[in-house]
Amino acid sequence: MATIVQPYNDWREQAAVNILGPIITGLLQRHWQNEDNRKNNALVAKTLADVQNAQPSTGLLTGQPEPEGYNANGWASAFHQTDRPLAQYDIGTTGLVPVQSLQKAPTITDYLDALNRNIGTKRFGMVNHQAAM
Repeated sequence: MATIVQPYNDWREQAAVNILGPIITGLLQRHWQNEDNRKNNALVAKTLADVQNAQPSTGLLTGQPEPEGYNANGWASAFHQTDRPLAQYDIGTTGLVPVQSLQKAPTITDYLDALNRNIGTKRFGMVNHQAAM
């Protein structure tokens, strides 16, 4: 039996590492960046929702209910239909109190407080604080 000894030539392995290495590294870096972006976007959305929900909402104007017996019989009903078309509206709006409709605009402090509260939670604990700011 004859044994032939040839020197080992690793050019195939070197070529595979040189070609596949940057591709795999790029895929991993892109995946990590996508995960960071997803977490940052979720943090921003949660912070904006918290600030928006913390603002007082404008109250709706509520009028008085129709008086008891207003359209109790046919004569009253016919009179109210032909007398004035806005009679129902007038009755409903006589006791309205104007509601302050201007909301306090959120300040940068409101946003920073909500952001710091959210960063302190377990869900967003891994987000870079400086990048979030």
